[in-house]
Amino acid sequence: MKKCYLILAMTAGAALSAQAQAVLGYTVSSAEGTYTPLANPTVIYDASTQEAPITDKMMQTVFTPDGAKTESASVKGYDLGFSASIAGTEYKNFTVSGAGYLYLGEGDIAINPSMKANFMSADGAYDIVGAGIQRDSKGVANTKISYEVTGSGADAVLTVQYENLGMMYAFFGDPAVADMQIRLHADGNVDIVYNNLASVPDGSNVFVFMGIRQGANYVCTNLAGDVLSLTRNQNNTIGLPNTTPNGKTYTLKAPGQCAVPTAAASDLQLTTTSTSVHGSFAPAADADTYLVTMWHRSANILFVPQNGTTYTTGQQTTGITVAYCGPNTEFDVSSLPGDETYVFTVYAANSYGLNGPVYNLDAVRAEATTAPAAPKEVVIGECGLNNIRLTVTPNDAEQEVVVLYNPYCDRDNYGDHGLFGTLTSTTAQGDVLPVPEGYASTLQYPDAPLPENAGTVAYIGEAGEINIEGLQPSTGYYLAVLTRNPEGKYSTDMILTGASTSLTCPTSGSGANYPRYRLPFGWSSSAAGDNTFEFINQSYVMRGAISQGTQPIQQNAKLNRGDATNGKEAWLTVAPVNVNATHTTINFSYCLAAGASRFKTDPYNDWNENDLLAIRVSTDQGATWTPVTSYTAANRPVQETATSYSDISADLNAYLGQTVLVQLYLKTYAAPAFGFNAYVDHVNLYQVEDTAAPVATVGKVDEASAVISWTSAQKSYQVAYNAVGSDNVTEINVEDATSCTITGLEAKTAYEVKVRGLLSSGYTEWSQTVTFTTTDYPAVNAPENLLSQIVEGNDANSHIAILSWDPAKDAESYEVAYRISTSTEWCKVNVADNTHTIDTLEPNTTYVWKVRAFCTHERVTSYSAQARFTTPEQTSGTLMITLDENAEYYDLSGRRIHHPAQGIYMMRSGDKIVKVLIK
Repeated sequence: MKKCYLILAMTAGAALSAQAQAVLGYTVSSAEGTYTPLANPTVIYDASTQEAPITDKMMQTVFTPDGAKTESASVKGYDLGFSASIAGTEYKNFTVSGAGYLYLGEGDIAINPSMKANFMSADGAYDIVGAGIQRDSKGVANTKISYEVTGSGADAVLTVQYENLGMMYAFFGDPAVADMQIRLHADGNVDIVYNNLASVPDGSNVFVFMGIRQGANYVCTNLAGDVLSLTRNQNNTIGLPNTTPNGKTYTLKAPGQCAVPTAAASDLQLTTTSTSVHGSFAPAADADTYLVTMWHRSANILFVPQNGTTYTTGQQTTGITVAYCGPNTEFDVSSLPGDETYVFTVYAANSYGLNGPVYNLDAVRAEATTAPAAPKEVVIGECGLNNIRLTVTPNDAEQEVVVLYNPYCDRDNYGDHGLFGTLTSTTAQGDVLPVPEGYASTLQYPDAPLPENAGTVAYIGEAGEINIEGLQPSTGYYLAVLTRNPEGKYSTDMILTGASTSLTCPTSGSGANYPRYRLPFGWSSSAAGDNTFEFINQSYVMRGAISQGTQPIQQNAKLNRGDATNGKEAWLTVAPVNVNATHTTINFSYCLAAGASRFKTDPYNDWNENDLLAIRVSTDQGATWTPVTSYTAANRPVQETATSYSDISADLNAYLGQTVLVQLYLKTYAAPAFGFNAYVDHVNLYQVEDTAAPVATVGKVDEASAVISWTSAQKSYQVAYNAVGSDNVTEINVEDATSCTITGLEAKTAYEVKVRGLLSSGYTEWSQTVTFTTTDYPAVNAPENLLSQIVEGNDANSHIAILSWDPAKDAESYEVAYRISTSTEWCKVNVADNTHTIDTLEPNTTYVWKVRAFCTHERVTSYSAQARFTTPEQTSGTLMITLDENAEYYDLSGRRIHHPAQGIYMMRSGDKIVKVLIK
């Protein structure tokens, strides 16, 4: 059986009473009977006696006791003379449609002549029997419609007779002229009998909609091969050829009483998505209808369907929802919340007959849990050269989200999106999904790229702000964001969106992976308005060949009605451009075409004097725009044909180091009779080389180095320098910088330096030579931190002064000068190190001393600040001390002695220094 798809309406509804579907229990058969003209009919229409014969309007005319009607109305009907029962409803009156059917009722009858042959599926509630002629019925000169009632009681029959009725077998030309009778029996059986169809041409048919309608339900005859059947609530036609024998009779037999099915439905299978459940089950052997109920598992439901009550899909009653009611064994319920469990029960029933429906209460039951709900929202944030930021709002359960990305475009009936593979419970962040086995590219272009994978799992975790890193620049990425619950089950619904990383040099535009009918992610356009028209993506591949430009997907702005007075504007803004190279240039390949006539398109070369095509740049996210290149009627290129392309370029060097928005802007006063089109093929970023020589300058110079700087457009350079007059030239290569420091120079020496830039082939010219002279060696400061220490000499009455000071920079030797403070004559001593010992001192005497350094490059410091020391008074006797085995020993020249023998030494123990004699 066919599937029945529905959107579950969560609103209350009322169950229908018994007999609502009884008409669907009719059956059909055919036989070669006898056509017997009426003996004593009541004529209701006779074309031969009418002053104004009904001809072409026969199909939309209804005949009543008050005359012919062609407008919808409630009318009085003819008296049947008996009561006819159709599907449990009694009828006593009728009217006759010239289309070939009868309206039935009791009292006044609602008619709608505009239904013509489509009496079964037209809107409204009507009770009708007969056969509408699909391609029209027409009256001819001798057309007559009449009726007669024969028999009585249960054997009563109403016969309505159409004589010489024009039956159209085509939508033009003359009709076939034939006879038809509709026989309505008191028991509800209906016969439709045909006569004299020989006037139908060979190979043609008179097609009719034959059936019975009761309210909104109807049955309709269907002929498949030689098999005649009735379809329920579905329109079909059967054809009547010229070989149809006279008296051919179709009988629509009334249904009997409904019986409870002896078997139940079985094998209920349920599959779910985030918002729906699909069910299927095995049918019961003798059931014609199935009632499927559902409720949330948390509810305590005791529901039993009631015989004689018809339930409708979407109805809610006694705590349950009717998921489906009808003849099919498959159903779908949608608009459900995610991660919820529902109970489904299927009852077998018979409802196509009298006193139905009746239910077999031995129901089959199963449960299903919907997949997690998708996230609520995804907002794309700031995107950089290698990253995309997005903010994800979780579903109501705040379950973790999964983000996938792929630059590869996939296409299906739901639009263009990324190619994404199947996730499993073990899928982890960073996984790269394989291309599904047997996948065939949906990009039907010459040399279309093949997918490298089916997406990368960029993130699994809590919703919120997410940053996807490690992406390629100048790339549009398709994104899929879905939900995963704690059991590892994923939402079947996902949010499909995308973003673009910043464009950077070099970029070669390609439409192979662009979506077809919207701009690439990160791009934007003017909207269609009173003064504007818009760019959209448009596919230009037809039968495997690109029919416009070079790209399978291009941007197209179509202007159907121009404005020669005020002009109309369009603009196309690409993804943000990161100007990371000198003289980055953006280029748009464009084509302008005008429809000169319905059958001719010309290149748009006859520009209006106010037409403008420009490249504009914004540094403030589009708040303001600055034109950097523009074409007007005075300088625009000439297009050779309506499909040839010109180029407009802009050097972005003024925005070096910035990320900017770049826009192609068009204002045109073109107003050709058959429209105007602007196409954009490639959008490229490339670097233009500046061959001008650098301009060099010299910065800080000292005795051994100099800083060289220059201005230039290149990225790589060569610096050459030498001492003036020398042929010994030194070359230095410099990358991604416009300055360098030359070291290892001689002081007080003149040098010359020059710079040139590296091009893609060769070098620029050398800059002008710049000369500089290094400085003299810097002066050296005098020694500092002079220290003096007095110790005993050979005996207690002789003393030694140990002098020391901080080393001077670049010192090679020192000169120590000392004198008695009352003397004016200095005693000077040259020493190699920053220490000196004086061992011929007078007791109780103050000495003054100072030191200067002799440094490299013949530099001599000034004397240090003077220092003083005083020797102790003279004493008698010998100082006896105990030697400390942990002390340090020095001879009188200051050298450390690790194993002292006999002699005089200086002993250091802690912070005390004494002179000792070892015997």
